[in-house]
Amino acid sequence: MLRTLKESFKNILPHKDIKKLRSLLHNISYPPFFYSQFAHKLVFIFGCQRSGTTLSYLMLNCHPLIQGIDETDSCYKLPRPVQLFSLSKQYSLLLLKLPNQTFNLEYFVHNLQGIKILWSVRNPYAVISSMLRWKLKNVSWIKVHAQAELWQHSFLFPEILELDLANLDEVSLGAYIWKYKERTLQLYQQSNLDIFSYKYEELLDDPRLIMSNVLDFMELGWNDNVLCHEQYYQFDRIYPGGTQQKKPLDKSRKQPKLLLSTEEIDLITNICSEEMQPYQYTKPLA
Repeated sequence: MLRTLKESFKNILPHKDIKKLRSLLHNISYPPFFYSQFAHKLVFIFGCQRSGTTLSYLMLNCHPLIQGIDETDSCYKLPRPVQLFSLSKQYSLLLLKLPNQTFNLEYFVHNLQGIKILWSVRNPYAVISSMLRWKLKNVSWIKVHAQAELWQHSFLFPEILELDLANLDEVSLGAYIWKYKERTLQLYQQSNLDIFSYKYEELLDDPRLIMSNVLDFMELGWNDNVLCHEQYYQFDRIYPGGTQQKKPLDKSRKQPKLLLSTEEIDLITNICSEEMQPYQYTKPLA
């Protein structure tokens, strides 16, 4: 099956992206049996890039019954079974932040029954502005990763392959990522997986309420550590995108300064408006 998928993409992907796709298709390479033994202890944090998944991870990882593994610590793949098995003996739940794995819906549905999924949603204008601001060697994250991110989700939404991704501007690419991430969330909600979604803005507004709801979903009791994560970590660490683990929750992030022109705001609105409606996200003033 992997060979068939790779062959189907050879005519539309540059060589460097074929190599990247090969890695992505192999990123769940262990037999599902090894994971199914402790799937009931796995909690995934999903969402769109720049949607607050790291903040949720940092807050929840402070809970004494939770051990988190960030995507950067597992090479953006599902961690090895032996690592998870060992940790599952020490903690009630293992928290895996892997927003790049949302396209693997069928794998999770058929092989990892019992997992729980947290999904953080954020205003698309703030998300895309942050994507543009996030630089990798002086190039925006969108320019480096957006096409591969969308190609992955074409397994769920074949119409993505009809988009002229190579010639789309960065704002349009970011908007399509947000759009199809939200449509992916809808597929997860329609599946038999146990999922809890929440808005990043609501987490900033009332962290106690949202964290209380999240912990209830995870069937864990309350712990005050989750509201003061900056005190929990012994040293500072900067995660991809610039999130600092010793920086307190910043409510001003709810309405960040947008690096978007009027035309770019209109472009995002045209692409994302349908998916924005359930969250009551509205077009900002430029």
